[in-house]
Amino acid sequence: MRPSTCSWLCALAIISALLASQPLHADEPTACDLLAGHPADPDAIAPGQTLARIDVAKAERQCRAAVKAQPDSPRGHYQLARVLYYQNGDLDEVLGHLRIAAEHGYRQAIFVLGYLHAVDERLGPDFCRAGQLWQRAAIWGHPWAHFHLVEKALDESFTGCELAFSRTELGTLMQAATALISSDSSDGRVEALYRRYLLSIEAPGLVEPVAPTRCDALAAHGFDGGRAAPGVSTAQMSKDLPSAIDACRAAVAEAPGNARLHYQLARGLYYDGRVAEAMPHLEASSELGWPQGTFVLGYIYSGDDGTFPPQPCRAAGLYRASLDHDHFWSKVFLASQWLNGELAGCTITLDESAVRQMLRSAEVQAQIDPSYAEGISDVAALRSRMDD
Repeated sequence: MRPSTCSWLCALAIISALLASQPLHADEPTACDLLAGHPADPDAIAPGQTLARIDVAKAERQCRAAVKAQPDSPRGHYQLARVLYYQNGDLDEVLGHLRIAAEHGYRQAIFVLGYLHAVDERLGPDFCRAGQLWQRAAIWGHPWAHFHLVEKALDESFTGCELAFSRTELGTLMQAATALISSDSSDGRVEALYRRYLLSIEAPGLVEPVAPTRCDALAAHGFDGGRAAPGVSTAQMSKDLPSAIDACRAAVAEAPGNARLHYQLARGLYYDGRVAEAMPHLEASSELGWPQGTFVLGYIYSGDDGTFPPQPCRAAGLYRASLDHDHFWSKVFLASQWLNGELAGCTITLDESAVRQMLRSAEVQAQIDPSYAEGISDVAALRSRMDD
């Protein structure tokens, strides 16, 4: 699974349990919630309704009214999308509402977008896109995202995708699914999948190790969870920047679609003061989905390093995108922005509950992975500010 890290895998089940235990978007139930909430929605605030029990026409009216009254409520957009889809409504409208909810971090919407990419012939099926969305939903603690990632990996549905699973990864995902999905809602599916998983543990095709390059050896960052070699500190790297830059240029030329290598080349150029040359590679790494590259772009656009005037909204959007891959420092920096009031006027919205959940997950991550130990004090300081 790219990007994949041991720390992410070790923390995933614990973080998922923490996040799943509390809704991200608390509010008073609306008529839309009562009529169209899904039983498997971890952020539902009313008892879920199965398809057989929904009056879809009535639910559509109420959910359209709810979205009109609260256009920033991701739950309302998700539930409107649900009832429209059940009525074979316009797919573009369905996807539009789901994407709005997903952009707000609504877990059920992210999961359902992945599900539609997997099962709806009008969208492919596109298991690569489905897997990416399920990975994002799993990081945020959606129970069934873990299930589908394991199931489709065992089905070899991700063949040709940048989603390679090791035994450890599948084990962590399977553990999370069994912990988060109750036996009542499982209806035997999780138990059956677990038996399949046990039978498939030794399947040779499940492991796809990353072969480190000389660029990795000279320019990998210690905080980059997806690094393919031990991290190199700024001081160590600066002793021979020309060698690191040359090695990474050669690696990028050989593999121009490799996001990790673009990030590491950008790192070397940036440390060498060649910011204009570094930025296109940093942008490329972010566009290709590399969390560390996305985070560093956010840091640069925050204005903290003096390269550009502060652009807090742009920085927050980048931190948020990196957060979807469980990037530790994105949690810290985004929480700090929220506490400092820097998100006013930004399209990204957070509430106190979501920020506390970010900090809790960062705390667990730091306790499990020693490479983030120095961040524990930052997390503690932010939590203290919230409690004051």
